[in-house]
Formats: sequence, C-alpha cells, structure tokens
Amino acid sequence: LEFRRVLFRSNRRMAHSPVIYPRKRVDDIARLVIVRDTSGSVGEATMAEFNGLVAAALADAAQDAVIIDCDAAIHAEHFVGPGETFPDDAKGGGGTSFIPPFERVKEWIDEGMTIAGVVYITDLDGEEPERVDVPVLWLSTTTRKASTGRTVRIVA
Repeated sequence: LEFRRVLFRSNRRMAHSPVIYPRKRVDDIARLVIVRDTSGSVGEATMAEFNGLVAAALADAAQDAVIIDCDAAIHAEHFVGPGETFPDDAKGGGGTSFIPPFERVKEWIDEGMTIAGVVYITDLDGEEPERVDVPVLWLSTTTRKASTGRTVRIVA
C-alpha cells in the first residue's frame, strides 16, 4: 500500500480560528483551445459531429476553453468555462489554412495566457504550420496524418 500525504493550505488571515478556512486563490489552470475546421469541405453532418466532440471535450476537461472557428481565417472565438454552452453554428465555408489558430495561440501565450494544448477537429485538407510550440491533438475525419502533434482518426 502506498500512503500519500495530503496537505491542506489554510487562509492565513483565519489562522486564529479553530476551523480551517480554504484560501480564496484560484488555481492557475491552463486553457484548452479547440479549433473547429469550418472550411467548405466540412458539411453540416460533419459539423454536427464536430460539435458533439467539442461538447464531450468540454465535459471531460472541466476547465476553461476557447473554441475557434477557422477556415482560411479565424471567424469566431468563443471563451467558455466548465459547464457553459457554446454556439453550434460555426462560421466559415472557404478554403483551409491551419496556420491562423496557431498564430493566435502564440499571441495569447505572449500576452501571458497559459495554454494546455490545442485540439484541432478537421479533415486535414489544408496548409499546416511548419512548427507548433504547444501540444496538438489532431482529430481527423480522413486517413491523412498531420506533420506536427498527434493525429487520431475519427469517423464522422
């Protein structure tokens, strides 16, 4: 058996009290970035599947997230917290470039935001960035493999 020592940090201002009061400090949890490919090659049925995956990811992660709608350019950014809903009407319909969301993530990191990683839901039919500085999970509806991160095939 392994015994783990659990430490509770109390609020120092309440140190004189016989009850342990927790601190009112919010943990610095990294934000998850989820990108929905909204290019013309993604139909309504596939987008409905993408939305189901986003909802499942938000429920499992239980952390703050940003949902980005992107085809060749970013059309929308939705900041959501645990348990919050997100718009399922994705904006886009043009060509595909995976570069803009990663440029936006780099801007956020430069501004001091902590990013846990990027989940990119796509058919992987587009221009990829040469280098990515955050962990990336590509969920692809095709058999294509991304040159960065990890690619998992999904059936949509």
